Amino acid sequence: MDRINRKVIAACTKGMPIIVTWEDAVDDSCKEVKDFKIIYTEVRWRTIGYYLGILNDTLFLGYNQEENDCNYTGVGQIPCSLIKDIRRLSNV
Repeated sequence: MDRINRKVIAACTKGMPIIVTWEDAVDDSCKEVKDFKIIYTEVRWRTIGYYLGILNDTLFLGYNQEENDCNYTGVGQIPCSLIKDIRRLSNV
Protein backbone atom coordinates (compact mmCIF):
# COMPACT_ATOMS: atom_id res chain seq x y z
CA MET A 1 0.00 0.00 0.00
CA ASP A 2 3.05 2.26 -0.13
CA ARG A 3 2.09 3.61 -3.55
CA ILE A 4 -1.35 4.77 -2.40
CA ASN A 5 -1.74 8.35 -1.23
CA ARG A 6 -2.39 7.60 2.45
CA LYS A 7 -3.88 11.07 3.05
CA VAL A 8 -6.55 10.38 0.43
CA ILE A 9 -7.37 7.00 1.99
CA ALA A 10 -7.50 8.51 5.48
CA ALA A 11 -9.97 11.13 4.22
CA CYS A 12 -12.24 8.54 2.56
CA THR A 13 -15.49 7.68 4.26
CA LYS A 14 -17.79 4.77 3.51
CA GLY A 15 -19.91 5.58 0.47
CA MET A 16 -17.61 8.30 -0.86
CA PRO A 17 -17.24 8.19 -4.68
CA ILE A 18 -13.64 7.59 -5.75
CA ILE A 19 -11.65 6.73 -8.86
CA VAL A 20 -8.91 4.11 -8.57
CA THR A 21 -6.10 3.70 -11.11
CA TRP A 22 -4.63 0.23 -10.93
CA GLU A 23 -2.38 -2.10 -12.88
CA ASP A 24 -3.78 -5.39 -14.15
CA ALA A 25 -2.12 -8.63 -15.16
CA VAL A 26 -1.53 -9.20 -18.88
CA ASP A 27 -2.31 -12.35 -20.82
CA ASP A 28 -0.80 -12.53 -24.31
CA SER A 29 -2.01 -16.08 -24.94
CA CYS A 30 -3.00 -15.33 -28.53
CA LYS A 31 0.58 -14.56 -29.51
CA GLU A 32 2.70 -17.27 -31.09
CA VAL A 33 5.70 -18.16 -28.96
CA LYS A 34 9.07 -18.58 -30.63
CA ASP A 35 12.32 -16.88 -29.78
CA PHE A 36 10.51 -15.49 -26.75
CA LYS A 37 11.72 -12.11 -25.52
CA ILE A 38 10.44 -10.61 -22.31
CA ILE A 39 8.66 -7.34 -23.05
CA TYR A 40 6.94 -5.51 -20.23
CA THR A 41 3.41 -4.47 -21.08
CA GLU A 42 1.58 -2.22 -18.67
CA VAL A 43 -2.20 -2.36 -18.54
CA ARG A 44 -3.86 0.24 -16.35
CA TRP A 45 -7.52 0.59 -15.52
CA ARG A 46 -9.53 3.37 -13.92
CA THR A 47 -12.36 2.09 -11.80
CA ILE A 48 -15.03 4.35 -10.33
CA GLY A 49 -17.00 3.23 -7.30
CA TYR A 50 -18.08 3.96 -3.75
CA TYR A 51 -15.39 3.48 -1.11
CA LEU A 52 -16.34 0.69 1.30
CA GLY A 53 -13.04 0.13 3.10
CA ILE A 54 -9.79 -1.79 3.16
CA LEU A 55 -9.44 -5.29 4.56
CA ASN A 56 -6.47 -7.67 4.23
CA ASP A 57 -4.62 -5.13 2.05
CA THR A 58 -7.52 -5.11 -0.44
CA LEU A 59 -9.63 -2.08 -1.38
CA PHE A 60 -13.40 -2.70 -1.58
CA LEU A 61 -15.63 -0.61 -3.87
CA GLY A 62 -19.40 -0.67 -4.23
CA TYR A 63 -21.13 -0.23 -7.58
CA ASN A 64 -24.60 0.82 -8.70
CA GLN A 65 -26.32 2.12 -5.62
CA GLU A 66 -30.02 2.77 -5.93
CA GLU A 67 -31.00 6.25 -4.81
CA ASN A 68 -32.07 6.38 -1.15
CA ASP A 69 -30.77 2.84 -0.61
CA CYS A 70 -27.62 1.76 1.22
CA ASN A 71 -27.20 -1.47 -0.76
CA TYR A 72 -24.94 -1.94 -3.79
CA THR A 73 -25.65 -4.27 -6.71
CA GLY A 74 -21.97 -5.19 -6.95
CA VAL A 75 -18.75 -5.04 -4.98
CA GLY A 76 -15.24 -4.93 -6.46
CA GLN A 77 -11.97 -5.85 -4.81
CA ILE A 78 -8.61 -4.42 -5.87
CA PRO A 79 -5.41 -5.58 -4.15
CA CYS A 80 -3.64 -2.52 -2.74
CA SER A 81 -0.34 -3.67 -4.25
CA LEU A 82 -1.81 -3.05 -7.74
CA ILE A 83 -3.16 0.43 -7.00
CA LYS A 84 -1.25 3.30 -8.59
CA ASP A 85 -3.51 6.21 -7.62
CA ILE A 86 -6.72 7.01 -5.73
CA ARG A 87 -8.68 10.24 -6.08
CA ARG A 88 -11.90 11.45 -4.58
CA LEU A 89 -14.53 12.44 -7.11
CA SER A 90 -15.68 15.98 -6.44
CA ASN A 91 -19.06 17.63 -6.92
CA VAL A 92 -20.99 14.41 -6.38
